[in-house]
Formats: sequence, structure tokens, C-alpha cells
Amino acid sequence: WRYWLDNFLTGPAAHRGLDRLMCSGTLTAAFPELGAMNDTEHHKDHHPEGNVWRHTLETLKYRKSADLRLAYALLLHDAGKPGAKSRGNRRFDRHAQIGGRLASSLLRDLGHKKAFVDDVVWLVENHGYPPALTRLPQHIADPLMADPRFPLLLELYRCDISASFSGPENYYAACDIYNRYRKDVGLRRYRPLSEKSI
Repeated sequence: WRYWLDNFLTGPAAHRGLDRLMCSGTLTAAFPELGAMNDTEHHKDHHPEGNVWRHTLETLKYRKSADLRLAYALLLHDAGKPGAKSRGNRRFDRHAQIGGRLASSLLRDLGHKKAFVDDVVWLVENHGYPPALTRLPQHIADPLMADPRFPLLLELYRCDISASFSGPENYYAACDIYNRYRKDVGLRRYRPLSEKSI
């Protein structure tokens, strides 16, 4: 299965290949957690495509990179929604953490290396942070943006938001915050020693 999924996900028409596997029942038989996504409806106000599986396929259309970590993160970023409970105004509370556990299990079963699994799990578990960057406290936002995987997380967010009714404004705001963070870190890192001691 790893060979097929890796090749589908890095191909230019991943959404078509995966949809055929889902429609045939093959994907659900092999990976029930993916089949459950096809049975979980999204709220139409935010997701015009309908259910979680349709949204997932839509996100894959917006990729600009064939990075396999990104592809698996897109495939699995909402995999936790079928198992998530409603809490307050959150319909799929903690779905990112649930999805991270599913991603870890699925990718390990496929035989991916630990570093690869860790990267995908990190992307899945943190995919809700970029839209919240404008209101996150600095002690949470800074370590997140310091992670070398953060640009890939922004790309996941761009694909995710492109597959919904939301406009790109929040994505651009997140990019702006990240660019300002990088500039500030660079300025702090390369300040002359005399300035650092002040």
C-alpha cells in the first residue's frame, strides 16, 4: 500500500486517483479511518465541497509542491474529525490531536521512517495554528514559527483555506506575521556584541 499511496499522493492528479480508490471501496477496506471521512459531513457555510473526504481531495488540488510530507498531511489533516466530539461552538473538538494519532499509526503501519512520521504528525496536530496567529500569545507562536517545518505548515494552511469558502486574507496575515518574526529573529541574532550587552 505504501508504494501506491506514495505515488498517488505525489502525482499531479492525486485527488482523482484517491477518489477512484474510495469509490471502489478499496481505500475504505484498507484504511477504515479514511473511509470514515467520507461519512462525516462538513458545515456547508465553510466547506462547499460537502463531507470531510471531499474537502481533503479538494485541498490536494491546490498543492504547489510534491513534498510527500505535505501530501500526507493534507490527506490526514482532518482525519480526526469522524472521531471528534462537539464541545461548545467547536463541532470537531481536538480533531487535530486525534488526527495526529491516526496519522502516526497509519504511517508507521505503512513503514515510513520515524522522522517522516514525526513531521507529518506535527503538521496534522498544528494545522489549526496558522489561522490563529493574529491572536496567539507570543510564548506559543514563537516556538511554532521557530520550527523549520513552519513554512510547510503555512503551505498546508494555504491549501486548506483554498478548499473552503474562506478568502486568503488570513493566510496572508499569517505569512506577514511569520516574515516579521523571521526578520526580528535575524536582527536579534546578528546584532553587534556591544548592542547585545545593553
